[in-house]
Amino acid sequence: MKLNKIQQIKVDEIVSYYNSALSEKVEFKAPTGSGKTLMATNVIAELIHRNSNDKFLFIIATLSSADLPKAFEQKIQQYRTGLIYTRFDVEHIESPSTAAGDKTEATIRILPDQNKVYIFGVSSFGSKRIFTERNVISDFLEMASEQGYKIVYIRDEAHRGTSGRGGPTIADREKFEQLMENYAHFTLHMTATPDFRANTKKVILYEKELNDINLNGDKWLIKSTPKSLLNKDIVDTELLEEGLKEFKLIQEEYKKLQNDKVFIRPALLIQVDNETEQNSRTFFEDIEHIKKTLEKYGLSWVKYFGNQDKESNHTAYQNFNLLEITNNDSDIDVIIFKIGPATGWDIPRACMLLQLRNVSSTTLNVQTIGRIKRNPFPELAKHSITDKYYIYSNAPVERDLHVYKYQVREKFSGDEFAIIKISNIKTLSEIYLKNEISKELLKYLIENKVKILIEIKNHFFEINGKKVYREIRETVNGKRIFSDVSNVFVFLRELHLIKERNRMIYEKNEAVFRKFYSIIETEKLYSESSLETIKYDHFVFIVLKYHRDKIVNLYTKKSGFSPRYSVELEPYDPRNYVQITSGDYNKLTIDPDLYLFDVKRNEVEHNFQILDSTPESISFETIKMATFKLSEKVSIWAKSMTTSNVSADYLDENNNVKKSFFDFVIKFKNGAYLYVESKSKNDINPEKTKILLKSYADYFKEKEYTLFDYPLFLSLWTVDADNGTIVHETFYDKEIYSEDLSSLRVIDLIEAIANIE
Repeated sequence: MKLNKIQQIKVDEIVSYYNSALSEKVEFKAPTGSGKTLMATNVIAELIHRNSNDKFLFIIATLSSADLPKAFEQKIQQYRTGLIYTRFDVEHIESPSTAAGDKTEATIRILPDQNKVYIFGVSSFGSKRIFTERNVISDFLEMASEQGYKIVYIRDEAHRGTSGRGGPTIADREKFEQLMENYAHFTLHMTATPDFRANTKKVILYEKELNDINLNGDKWLIKSTPKSLLNKDIVDTELLEEGLKEFKLIQEEYKKLQNDKVFIRPALLIQVDNETEQNSRTFFEDIEHIKKTLEKYGLSWVKYFGNQDKESNHTAYQNFNLLEITNNDSDIDVIIFKIGPATGWDIPRACMLLQLRNVSSTTLNVQTIGRIKRNPFPELAKHSITDKYYIYSNAPVERDLHVYKYQVREKFSGDEFAIIKISNIKTLSEIYLKNEISKELLKYLIENKVKILIEIKNHFFEINGKKVYREIRETVNGKRIFSDVSNVFVFLRELHLIKERNRMIYEKNEAVFRKFYSIIETEKLYSESSLETIKYDHFVFIVLKYHRDKIVNLYTKKSGFSPRYSVELEPYDPRNYVQITSGDYNKLTIDPDLYLFDVKRNEVEHNFQILDSTPESISFETIKMATFKLSEKVSIWAKSMTTSNVSADYLDENNNVKKSFFDFVIKFKNGAYLYVESKSKNDINPEKTKILLKSYADYFKEKEYTLFDYPLFLSLWTVDADNGTIVHETFYDKEIYSEDLSSLRVIDLIEAIANIE
């Protein structure tokens, strides 16, 4: 599997903090289902690849049951294919027990091996384990340190277990952590709750970044639209009935996908815990009641409490395994499962979680919810049906897990917002089909021959007799991040992907490419003394990667296509929005008179808005201060939701129509609108920002007359989180307002728009 853009950015950021001379710690927060194991595997490969002089040894600790470390090992083995560096071994190591049947007098040692990944689970350092009682792990770490290994410690706290029979006590865990503190040269702590007081580097992958089409490559890893019924006062029987009624409606929705030849059978998960001596009788009675109720609703089910404790009401699933019920076309509707035996199990078709208090004392938490958030749609495409996930629970909610519900206030329900649309949409495929650019393209390639040759030679090298392709990816923390790819199959995969992304350009112009290549095919690739000449694949890769925009421009110029923009007014939609958060978020008070939304947290009125980042918070407070000062002239303001209809059409670098969703909206009583896009000074996606700035300018060049009717101001704010300053570029119709708004402070910008007559 290949990382998408945002995953690669986060991997590069993590790896950039590695310092051969200094010990470093990095805390990495990412949503459940965002591919943390895939990213951790890439961190391992990148560290080895970029630091060939260092002698690495990797330790992964998953603080949970033995099933998860094994699953971790299997996933790393699966993901290894196609990495920048693949020659490392992976082993899940489990300690023997000191129980009578397992006790051994043999000397047990773990030997360090270069670049090897050692995966330890909870049983490795719990009580009554040989590793613990004979100091096997501490001896292993000491030996590795003495032999000059750089120990990289990856800790998966997201699956932290609780102490139990044979499990680790708090003292056991602290002892192990202290060992790693003493010996690890580089620590990557994957966590849902970073310690912002600690002196560690922080890398955070926000859910909104995963759901940004410009960062995810149109691959939607997780569902983004939660629906919930959380009520600790509702009894189990009522909650079960309510959940099953909703699930039957969900099934009908999923059947609509079959019209497009997509067959996904949604699954409902019912999570239960272990019975205890105190509740054993009622526990089994409740499980039997659940089964009978499922059958009353005509639902097929399996119960999975482990390989030795499973059953089903479906005749074909009397001896099933988890893989069989995971598949999108499985006949099973409902899975009743225990967390422990199903640890590490992913079932993307699961879209609903039902957690009943009487059979599940475990609190509702972000990891539990994560089980129903993975996207099941083919090719990870986004669809309105499969994008929803449903949580029904009367169990206690984890202390730092909150469900925020936003609803457009009734008094604002009729208010309309300006939406920018392209009124003469013409797709790039139509432009390709109707226009021929052979002459223009060949002329362009010949005129840029020297530049193309330099680009080829700057990316393909021969280093110590090894042929490599150098991919320059990002500049992170002042360091240029690049990869030297020596595996020809990795390069060919990249070439195939870039051809696929630009299939119409390539197929329509392959004859021109080959004609131009005949002009440069005798050019030396590495040096004049080298026998190696430039290959056709080298040329095609570079021209599609670095000259695609110019080729697209040749098409659009030939077609005479220029977008025309209009503005339409629509009520804010959706009226309701749900946001589930875990961990520390910026929580800022809202203005109950002018703010667009009523907000509830865990079903209780709550005058706060949740914000992801410091730059967003600075922008929010600035707007709040300005609207308070100008309350007589402001109608509405809000942090806009990413799923809203308040948006602007724009053309990406391939002339595909995309939508930009603004961060903040302000509606003034004089009829004007100010929409704000807030960015950090360290912009994570500068390419998109460039496109947006160009689009904002174009809106007011290529406008239709309707733009005059609705005074619209678009402003891109760049926030310096270190000192709280904001600089902005603001775009608007100069026939409405002739002064230079971009020269004003943002506070004065808002006031100037509010005072337009």
